[in-house]
Amino acid sequence: GSRRVMAMEIHDDAVPGEVAGNIMMAPEAERLVEGLEALPLLEYGTDKWVDQHHALERLNAQAHVNARNRSDPFVLEALITFDKLPTVVQMLVTAEAWIDRVFPRLEGRLPDDRSMRAYYMLYHEALLINLLECLLYHESAAEALGESVVDLVDLVARQLGGLIARSGRLQRRERRRRQRDRARRRAEEAAADAAASGGASESQAAAAAAAAAARSG
Repeated sequence: GSRRVMAMEIHDDAVPGEVAGNIMMAPEAERLVEGLEALPLLEYGTDKWVDQHHALERLNAQAHVNARNRSDPFVLEALITFDKLPTVVQMLVTAEAWIDRVFPRLEGRLPDDRSMRAYYMLYHEALLINLLECLLYHESAAEALGESVVDLVDLVARQLGGLIARSGRLQRRERRRRQRDRARRRAEEAAADAAASGGASESQAAAAAAAAAARSG
């Protein structure tokens, strides 16, 4: 997406220090950040987890408002102050594990009244990536990751490896489809030639088509 940053806009009637478009002010951001914790995989999707997901949605939106308006990055500052950036990385690792290992076992079995919660659980990974993408433009954020940067790099490497593997499978599938199409065309051409040769029976034409298909497979 675009990395352009819009100029700060402050309403004439705004309270001093309050930037247009703010979702929350610094004290609320600090309260939400301080309460963040890396829940274990077994608590993924629980009521406590959902409350934290909604808090992260609001923090993410405010972080983007701060970046867009070039205003005080108080969401980032709170995450650094309370040492919660490594926690965000751990949340991301947990989300990846749930999506890769747990969700495939649940897919198609979730009741309709749980569909919204399932959406949150799948969207959570993208939410955390979006938050980190916004924050890691700041050198101070990268430094505050500490040793968790290793976990983040490992996760990115796994994601890239998965994309490459999926791309390879798609390419092989497409190659097989083209081979089948070529075989079918050659078989049809062979059948047409056999039928037009005069005196060739339908069974002979079919045998010629099958032979052409076998050679092309």
